[in-house]
Amino acid sequence: MKSSISLIVLVLVVAVAGYGLISQSPDASAVQWGYEDGTYRGIFADGNEIQVSIQFTLDDNVITAISFRGLNYRGNDYRSSDDLMIKGLFEQYQELIQYLVGKDIRASLEDLRQPDLIVESTVVDTFTGATLRGNKIMSAMRDALNRGVYSY
Repeated sequence: MKSSISLIVLVLVVAVAGYGLISQSPDASAVQWGYEDGTYRGIFADGNEIQVSIQFTLDDNVITAISFRGLNYRGNDYRSSDDLMIKGLFEQYQELIQYLVGKDIRASLEDLRQPDLIVESTVVDTFTGATLRGNKIMSAMRDALNRGVYSY
């Protein structure tokens, strides 16, 4: 019984490593994983409304480019609105995603949970609800990673 379990575990480890999901570091003390190089696209939707549509490019797990393909809330397109408040919110959205450029996605994506440490505004959480925006962006980016590379 013990040898059967060991064999099953060994087969699973070999299968997962064979798909490139994990590999041992040279000192075998830590498991390393990563994402395929390329451009990714993902969305965050609330009900029937796509609120965040994002595109980013990874090179060796580092975000080299990122942009919004769509950014909407209650019928307002944040990318083209003339409303001064919405323009201010869009600038904060931009600041959140630009923070990620040049960083390893495996370590920096979780930073979006604390946008008040990223966005340089004294009214981030009380006035604009930046925590929700950070989570929406993170959700759209995870959607993109789950979908896989859009283009190489």
